[in-house]
Amino acid sequence: MPSRMLGSPAPVSVVIPILNEAKTLPDLLNALACQSRLPREVIFVDAGSTDRGSELIGAWWKLQGWRDGRCLVLSRPGAYPGAGRNMGIEFATWDWVAFLDGGMTPDPDWLASLLRFVEVRRVQSVFGICRFWGEGVFCNALCALSCGQGALRPVLPASLFRKEVFKEVGLFPPDLRAAEDVVWLSRHLAVYGRKDVCPEALVHYRHFPETWDRALSKWYLYSVNVAKSGSFPIQQAAYILCVALAVIGVVIKPWVVLPLLPVYVVTRGVLEPMRRSTPGRWWGGTRGAIGVALGLGPVLDATKTAGFIAGNILKAIRLFKS
Repeated sequence: MPSRMLGSPAPVSVVIPILNEAKTLPDLLNALACQSRLPREVIFVDAGSTDRGSELIGAWWKLQGWRDGRCLVLSRPGAYPGAGRNMGIEFATWDWVAFLDGGMTPDPDWLASLLRFVEVRRVQSVFGICRFWGEGVFCNALCALSCGQGALRPVLPASLFRKEVFKEVGLFPPDLRAAEDVVWLSRHLAVYGRKDVCPEALVHYRHFPETWDRALSKWYLYSVNVAKSGSFPIQQAAYILCVALAVIGVVIKPWVVLPLLPVYVVTRGVLEPMRRSTPGRWWGGTRGAIGVALGLGPVLDATKTAGFIAGNILKAIRLFKS
């Protein structure tokens, strides 16, 4: 375990919504205990786990808990991530609130880097960076197709905010199963006009769905909630229009459209992941991932489009009823 910085823990409450994360919790918990700047408070908000994750957290704190710190496990059955974060903010006792998600692993200097940034820049919020990495043939392909293998992106569940920020911006939408961070980030940008990013505040995410059905279910639910939230309207329209044109083309002039399908499959399954990933040869030593990506890419696009359509229908029904 790396040596910790001397002095009291930082006046920060780390909020982590969880649901059946027992498989990924050990890496996250160990990483928290290894922070060079420890938080005063770690708050887990459990949405109704059935895998004894809460017991895991209790045993961890007994073994690795630090002086002048505390760990809470709050129960909120059925809570979506936004509602879980809102509950954590409500119970947080310190002026600064940081977020992590289950499945993430922060570097030892993650929190210290965020704190140095706000102290030097005198800002109210700072976003950390997530490095995405899929391990194994299927997860490698899925990561490359979605985020990009090895890609670095600023994300909300790696970031630090003063509690006053939530009075200005508001809390997270509690009724969205996904994309609640997209909605909140757009509000944050509207209020503050910029997004300060700390490149040194690094977390890692490598727990991608390992099977086709779980991957497609996740992508479908995410797309439905993006549509319900009204986010990315241009992207939604582009997906729906492209699929509609492809179907119409196959029906009316199949000899024109069908020869273009191999071009689309290769572009989506190999070239586009190369653009997203770092390094560009995203498959590394697992060349079988290329074969998986060639089939998975078009299916993900079709699933995403179906989610956009379903989400917009649900949104229209809700508006009609109101």
